[in-house]
Parts: sequence; C-alpha cells; structure tokens
Amino acid sequence: PVLPVAGGQTGSFTLAALAIGRPAPTYQWKKNGADISGATNPSFTVSNVAAADAANYSVTVANTTGSVISTPSSATVWSLVNPSTYNGAFYSVAHSGSVYAAVADGGLVFTSPDGLAWTRVANVSGSALRSIAFGGGKFVAVGDSGAVRVSTNGSTWTTSTSGTTSQLLGVLHDGTRFVAVGAAITVRYSVDGSTWIAGNLGVASINLNAVAFKTAGN
Repeated sequence: PVLPVAGGQTGSFTLAALAIGRPAPTYQWKKNGADISGATNPSFTVSNVAAADAANYSVTVANTTGSVISTPSSATVWSLVNPSTYNGAFYSVAHSGSVYAAVADGGLVFTSPDGLAWTRVANVSGSALRSIAFGGGKFVAVGDSGAVRVSTNGSTWTTSTSGTTSQLLGVLHDGTRFVAVGAAITVRYSVDGSTWIAGNLGVASINLNAVAFKTAGN
C-alpha cells in the first residue's frame, strides 16, 4: 500500500503487524531494506514526519522455526508549502506540462515550475477565481460574477466574456472544448476560452459546483 503523509508540521504515521506462533515471534522493522535501530515491537511509529521519512517500510517476523518479511509499504511525504505570504483561500490548480497555475480569492493567480517555489501574479480579476483548467495550449480560469480569464503561460492573462454574471464554480477541458459550470445551473462552452456559448441542462435551479470528463475506455 501507499501511505500519503503530511510533513512539515507534527504529522506522524504508525505501521503495525500481528504474528502468532510458538515460540513467540520477534519483530524487526526495516526502511528501504535496512534494519531500523530499536524498531523491534509489533508496531512502529514515525513522529514529526519529514521528507527523509519517505521510504519503503517492511517488517521481518521470526522465531526458531523460520522467518517471513512483509510486503513493503511505501510512505509518500507531502510538504506544506505557502506561496509567498498569502493567507487567503486557494480553490484550484492546473498544470500545463511545464508550469502549475493556482487560483485564489481576490482574483489572484500563483504560478510554479515545480509545485514548491511559487510566484504571485498581479491580480488578474477583481472577483475570486474558483476553478482553472488547461487545454488547447492555454489556461482558463473562471470565478465570481461570470469572470473568465485566459493565459497561455500562467503569467499574462486576458479577459473573456462568459455571457453570464452567475458565479462560475468549475471548469475543465474535454480534449476539444472548455466546459464551465456554476450557480443556478449555469453551463457555458468554449472551444478557445474566448467565445462562450450557453448550455441548457433542463433541470431545476441548482448550483453546479464541479464538472468532470471521462474518456472512452477509461
């Protein structure tokens, strides 16, 4: 199994094993195949998780009749990253293949080449941007008051008109076009992110918070 672990604060994780036998079995926990000093109990805990704790963990259980080693469990450590000094809410992130772009309150966009070092882009919208997608060589971000912003690189943005003042809460690219959804069953379609066409679901007045796409055969 894979264990996603939050690091950088006071996170911890515990691994446990149960073996029954006579004579009573002993335990030896391993990290990447090497014995962990002092880790000889049925359970093993890593406290104050750091990046160095990302590894494959296993345990050898043995008595006088033989021994067995468990299937390794892989621990993946996630680190807390705070872009710049911003303390507001982030809503969505997309990747172009070379750069990440994240949208936030106040019409802010942050970009990063690696997900670790982030650069704050000047306000690209007076309204909060709620969702972002990448497709057809461009980012499209949508948000409050029908806001739509378009960028080819995540840094320079232009304004598009969605044709609605409803809050747009989700956007995706289905391989051919962008689809945006929002409050009061708002649906908008665009091939290029600039010209938008209204859609009609023909259902009651509800908020559409997100949109997803399934490719054939997946």
